[in-house]
Amino acid sequence: MPNATRRFHADRLRLPFLLLSLAGGTAHTATNYAFEQHVHAIGQGSRFGDALALSGGTLVAVDSDANGNDAYLFVRGSGTWLLQQAIDLPGWTPQPTITANAHARGRVALSGDTLAVGSPGDNIGGLADVGSVRIYQRSGAIWSLQQRIDRPAAPSVTGNFGASVAIEGDRLVVGAPGRTAYGRGAVYHYVRTGSSWSLASSISPPAELGRSFGQAVALAGDRLVVGIPDVRRAMAYRRVGADWQNEAIFSPTSTDPTIAFGGAVAVTGDYAFVSAPTGQAPDGRAVHVYYRSGGNWGLTQRLGPVGANRFGAGLAVLGTRLAVADPDQLDPVTQRRGRVHVY
Repeated sequence: MPNATRRFHADRLRLPFLLLSLAGGTAHTATNYAFEQHVHAIGQGSRFGDALALSGGTLVAVDSDANGNDAYLFVRGSGTWLLQQAIDLPGWTPQPTITANAHARGRVALSGDTLAVGSPGDNIGGLADVGSVRIYQRSGAIWSLQQRIDRPAAPSVTGNFGASVAIEGDRLVVGAPGRTAYGRGAVYHYVRTGSSWSLASSISPPAELGRSFGQAVALAGDRLVVGIPDVRRAMAYRRVGADWQNEAIFSPTSTDPTIAFGGAVAVTGDYAFVSAPTGQAPDGRAVHVYYRSGGNWGLTQRLGPVGANRFGAGLAVLGTRLAVADPDQLDPVTQRRGRVHVY
């Protein structure tokens, strides 16, 4: 099984990004990444790149400032990244912590001409932090709001709908990890027919794994991985017909409660990636690589840098390339905090 022994080796890309999400496109065969361009904040925001998504020749980066939050859409043209449009993001705000290491800040996901923006801070129907997801569609060079998806009817304790999003073609997955540590999270699966998105199914966790379920989600084909950092777990699902069947539950070997295992997840083919941005090595500040063979998942590798503070705060995978966010690490060359390690 040559794939089972695939090893990931790091090149470092120095960028001040916190979250990274890649979708679509084709994996390149190049063995190294070379620096190309800095994409700078347009406004006066202090967290440009807090959420980031890339699909084909389109890049979206979220920025926050005193006037609110905006998503900046860049397109690749003439050898550089050019601003195409800025979209105001109501409700995209940091929320109270669900766990000691996980915040319900919104996420963005991009697939072709469709952008999904999670807004877990939206107040709906008089309830705080219920959350929603806004779907934008590009026609020509213009992005327009197509639909707002509100959290389905559920007990009021389950909030922060849109804390995580993943999109692939006509399928969208949304995490609602719960407004407090006492709420049970849920994950919702939507399908698109024409231009309208509708709820197809939902996933509820086992009772003992409910808190923060859906804090992170990743989707690839018929596989879904859900991060549950409050209980230091991640769950892998496979879609069979209209149902999502649990294939595996991942957990760290250490019992250290500071390890935020499940803080970010990614999936491609028979590989699943689960990060633990905090805690002590070897399980903490590491990315755990799992491989599926013969119907069974097993840990094959841990990735962890030297001296990182929150290595693995964001993950993205495209083919055989894995990107790992390291947002708090001071880069000795640029003297700016934040790097993305590319494997």
